[in-house]
Amino acid sequence: MERAVCRVVQEALTNSVKHAPGAAATVTVRYGMFVAEVEVTNGPPSGSRTGPGATGSGSGSGLVGLDERVRLAGGSFAAGPRDGGFTVRARLPYRPSAGVPRADGPTATRAEEARPAGSQDPERRRARKGLGRTAVAAVLVPMVTAALLFVGLRAGDVLTARQSMLSAEDFARLRVGQLREDIAPVLPDRQTTARPARPTPFPPGAACEHYVATADPFDDLSGDVYRLCFLDGRLASADHFTGRAAL
Repeated sequence: MERAVCRVVQEALTNSVKHAPGAAATVTVRYGMFVAEVEVTNGPPSGSRTGPGATGSGSGSGLVGLDERVRLAGGSFAAGPRDGGFTVRARLPYRPSAGVPRADGPTATRAEEARPAGSQDPERRRARKGLGRTAVAAVLVPMVTAALLFVGLRAGDVLTARQSMLSAEDFARLRVGQLREDIAPVLPDRQTTARPARPTPFPPGAACEHYVATADPFDDLSGDVYRLCFLDGRLASADHFTGRAAL
């Protein structure tokens, strides 16, 4: 909003110097609770012109740009002759509203007449491009973030599975009654966090360990869990939970 106010003052004073050389100009800026008002008024020039474009020497493109800038900021804009001079007035909200009304008055008509057919103000084009880039980023950033998060989680799951995998061949060689120290060399260094959904009873007081059957998510054994329960240092039970029986 402050940049828009500054731009209105800048363009209005430029027009005053260009179209009313030697005339006095007054700049008034008022800050309210919700909006700022800016008004730039210049006195009559030494000649007969009463405003930008009054004698055909000005194109009015500066006013067109101001009109577009103010409306894009959610405000209203008006400009026209006043007491032999010329006045530019704009109202700008601190926060743009959802609907941006088009300014009424002589400036709106003059702006449309001054704009060549099929052309757009550069500032408006830049604003639209900026909005387009923002919209694309608003869609792509969450999608890319979600994709990276998914890939990261899957990679973490695979790494964890590899560190807690007990091969089917090693599991098949286990026998109830074996000492844990004898089978320790084939056991992974860490256990899986997966647990049987409905565990079968195991000997009271036994300590159970859980391992995955494979680290390959496309393997038929993916999701299966091996449970080894030890009692007094010996293997008391060895169970294989498959599919929905493991969580």
